[in-house]
Amino acid sequence: MTDASRAHKVAERFQERLRVPFEAGEEGHMMYTSASIGIAVGAEEGPQELLRAADEASYQAKRTGKARSVIFAPGATRGGTP
Repeated sequence: MTDASRAHKVAERFQERLRVPFEAGEEGHMMYTSASIGIAVGAEEGPQELLRAADEASYQAKRTGKARSVIFAPGATRGGTP
């Protein structure tokens, strides 16, 4: 995938599904999850560069708050809200 806005929409769908609470354990405790997602896009970059960029975007997402996604792309970084 090389389109940053499309990748951001996929991350939003993941986050929506993670927000759905689920029952865990015999006592019926409700569990809630969330994720900070780092996204890297690029057609020319190699796997190592894409992993580094995604890792950097993930840390940026964690620094800006919970349940966010940040896209790292050459010339464009943007964050999503929960």
